[in-house]
Amino acid sequence: MVVGRYHSHRLLVVVIDINTFYCVAGRAAGDGGRLVPLAPRLQLLVVAIDINNCNREVGRAARDGGRPEMVVGWYHSHPGFGCWLSGVDINTQQSFEALSERAVAVVVDPIQSVKGKVVIDAFRLINPNMVVLGQEPRQTTSNLGHLQKPSIQALIHGLNRHYYSIPIKYRMNEKEQQMLLNLHKKSWLEGLTLTDYTSHAATNETTVKDILGLAQHYHKSLEEEENMTPEQLAIKNVGKVDPKRHLEDKVDLLMTENVVQCLGAMLDTVIFK
Repeated sequence: MVVGRYHSHRLLVVVIDINTFYCVAGRAAGDGGRLVPLAPRLQLLVVAIDINNCNREVGRAARDGGRPEMVVGWYHSHPGFGCWLSGVDINTQQSFEALSERAVAVVVDPIQSVKGKVVIDAFRLINPNMVVLGQEPRQTTSNLGHLQKPSIQALIHGLNRHYYSIPIKYRMNEKEQQMLLNLHKKSWLEGLTLTDYTSHAATNETTVKDILGLAQHYHKSLEEEENMTPEQLAIKNVGKVDPKRHLEDKVDLLMTENVVQCLGAMLDTVIFK
């Protein structure tokens, strides 16, 4: 359950906590429901949720703890499937919106999130009457720059037809940020990894050809600069490729890759001979 409060601003929902708390068959349970196998080592938890009972139970627990929070929606995960709502999810969200039209459905993908970026989204259902009239369900002046680009899978499953995405912001503590940053952090061992010699030679050949073309371009630009006025020199490279800067980058890249490759080959020869 998503626990929080509805802000005085009609469009804002503040989420305080997300609890694994199910209300099954009229009672609160932490292990209710049944597991449906989807694939080897992957199971889906199907739970019959009593929305009214959950609201009462969470509200009672919040009051006992001196907190003003309430159930403002629900959440579930799509491991590796992306963020969207299925037909069953839409029916569940309808039950929540029957109690409050501001309720939200939060979906998180833990499999894709381990790549270093949290994959999460929030949804509300679209009123069928708005679809007929062609109205925008999100009551805001502009959504440009705030909405995530929808995936093809989400569009196939009814995004912007049966439900719409809500701009979402979340905070991470210091330990969570360190964990995500360290997922793909390179170690010193990667510097000793040798590139395949065939592909390395092909890369060197391509880079040398690029350097030759940039050198010719730079030589030509130097000849043109001799006949230019100071005003023309100031705007000479505006909107154009700067051959000098690109030449420096290519040479630096070529030298770095070859030095690392040679050192790695020498170490391997000494260690494994």
